Amino acid sequence: MPLQPGTRVGPYEIRSAIGAGGMGDVYRAKDTKLRRDVALKVLPDAVAADPHRLARFRREAQVLASLNHPNIAQIYGVEDSNSTLGLIMELVDGPTLAERIATGVLSPHEALSIARQVAEALDAAHEKGIIHRDLKPSNIKLRPDGVAKVLDFGLAKLAEEPASALPSTMTTLGQMTSAGTILGTAAYMSPEQGRGKPVDKRTDIWAFGCVLFEMLTGRAPFNGETVSDIIAAILNREPDLTTLPPSTPPGIRRLLKRCLEKDAKRRLHDIADARIEIDDALTVDPTAAETHARRRKGSAAAWLIGGLAAGGLLATYVVLAAVRPVRELPIYHQLTFRRGFITRARFGPDGQTIVYSAAWERPPVQLLSTRINSSDTSVMPVPSASILTMSNAGKMAVLLPTENPRAGTLAEVSLGGQAPRELITDVIDADWAPGGDALAITHVVNGTTRLEYPLGTVLHSAGFIRSPRFSPNGDLIAFIESDSMSAAAVARAPEARRLSVVDLKGRVRAVTQGWGEIATLAWNPRGDEIWFSAREMESRSGGLALHAVTLSGAHRLVASLPGIVVLQQIAPDGRVLLSHEQWPVTMMCQAPGTTSERDVSWLDFSKARDLSADGRLLLFDENGLAEGASGGVYLRQLGGSAAVRIGDGQALSLSPDGATAVTRPFSSKELRLVPTGRARRGLCEATA
Repeated sequence: MPLQPGTRVGPYEIRSAIGAGGMGDVYRAKDTKLRRDVALKVLPDAVAADPHRLARFRREAQVLASLNHPNIAQIYGVEDSNSTLGLIMELVDGPTLAERIATGVLSPHEALSIARQVAEALDAAHEKGIIHRDLKPSNIKLRPDGVAKVLDFGLAKLAEEPASALPSTMTTLGQMTSAGTILGTAAYMSPEQGRGKPVDKRTDIWAFGCVLFEMLTGRAPFNGETVSDIIAAILNREPDLTTLPPSTPPGIRRLLKRCLEKDAKRRLHDIADARIEIDDALTVDPTAAETHARRRKGSAAAWLIGGLAAGGLLATYVVLAAVRPVRELPIYHQLTFRRGFITRARFGPDGQTIVYSAAWERPPVQLLSTRINSSDTSVMPVPSASILTMSNAGKMAVLLPTENPRAGTLAEVSLGGQAPRELITDVIDADWAPGGDALAITHVVNGTTRLEYPLGTVLHSAGFIRSPRFSPNGDLIAFIESDSMSAAAVARAPEARRLSVVDLKGRVRAVTQGWGEIATLAWNPRGDEIWFSAREMESRSGGLALHAVTLSGAHRLVASLPGIVVLQQIAPDGRVLLSHEQWPVTMMCQAPGTTSERDVSWLDFSKARDLSADGRLLLFDENGLAEGASGGVYLRQLGGSAAVRIGDGQALSLSPDGATAVTRPFSSKELRLVPTGRARRGLCEATA
């Protein structure tokens, strides 16, 4: 008998029915203890008294509790109350994939993005020995943020369980039928399922192929008026691949053919291989970006947020639309206007609040917030701290300053503001997992940086690691790494500076490397590109531009603006938070015989290095935007004459007579002796 609204099953109060079928009746319920909504699944009356099914229900729940994957609906526990046995699960808001398909055929890119997540979920289950046996669009939910969740795992079969160990049920296209000997939904059954033979994980691969085919075409590959007709089609007919959209990548056509092989021995053996094919297809699909942008046109506002400068000069922060056709220009909106520098900025959970860390005019760094449509700034009641990451629930991970200039103490604080709760010391950076329940951190231990997730579990280590960022579905972490903490050592070996990704099993691969500098990164909302701020090795500019790279290494330039563009965050709706920075360095000097200082700066980053013995000749270098990656070494008479460029790199020292300068190029350890030409008339006759 169905449970009515208001019925209590332990601490869970039934709110409404969600769905019903032979494998379980599902209800929306309120957890009265934790004050959260959950999904409560109970066994149908027809099997609730079956001791075999009850035992299996409990055992499978325990196995499913070991599955911790962002694309599988989480199981919280089992509740046995008032003769009702219930499975307490994560409540996933959003339509099912079946409901999404009913609104219209998915684009190849949208279909592949969902299929990739489903493949990840199946792979995680198969590694635990769990075979779904009823994968179908109605068992896949699509959250508003684009995350796909596979439901109803574990109620079918453990890999080591004999096929005939327990009675099971068969479903038609739309409704469950009485108990029998075949498990699954007819349109998605594998041939071996349809014949009632033993099955393994390859039956899920068949169903995966059916689901992908339906997303691309709008209909299941095998149809019929009755269950018998459908099974006959599965056993005797081939899927009509000519009905696939013309834009379907060749690799996906081959993948479908392998998934839908009737002979299980010839079928794709591992669902992980499907993900590789999908990744490749997502990186080469020429219509993907345009299709997604066209669907989202007008929904992704472009924002510009900030101000940063050293030396008291104003610069700006920007945000631009994450997904737009190339022909459509981004819109920028400035949010902060004061002088100083900003270390980090993040969107608040409402998408309209920006929380950022800044030191206006002078230190210390403060935690501040502003609204997108307001110039007002509020100081948050938190001691000096720099924001690292913000969860969807408003939990902030912040970095408290220590004596170590490159690391600090990680602490947690709510958006409402209270005393920070310190977690661990010697942390460089952190990011919340998509669920907001655990942090990935970069942690300095004995001179080496460790990427840990969760805290204490090392996924990777290197000389220096920063900017760990979870992919939207939480299966990968992207980060910036180098083989040394020494900036000079990295400058001499740029190939040691790279952007890499690691999965939750610790498998690491470099995505792109060989950059002059990589500052920050963020995933795009689809999870198929990593955006990052960087300067190319041979760039003539010293600024940072906005770049993007796919997991297969395909690179594109997103935006190039004058100055330094630092990526802060990409919101799920496509808005991008950037900082547009200028870091001018001013060079002041008091010449012999004078009583006041004067500005002798030349370009934008003038740094004095040495004076001749007579105090008249100044050696300095320029390593800012003007000189770019190579840098420039200059001499200037303090009498007011123009500066003279004498070479590339960094200036080190000047001989007492001013005739020779010692310099060093950024690309090597070698020192160079460079004649200054002081004997030339233009230099030797100048006076202070």
